[in-house]
Amino acid sequence: VRVHEVHASADAVRVARAIEAAAGPGAAGSGA
Repeated sequence: VRVHEVHASADAVRVARAIEAAAGPGAAGSGA
């Protein structure tokens, strides 16, 4: 695995978590 691919995956996780946080605790806890 290339280093930039690892960083890209980490960035994708951070973005997903940020979206969940922005959607609110109810949306984040729904598992949807």
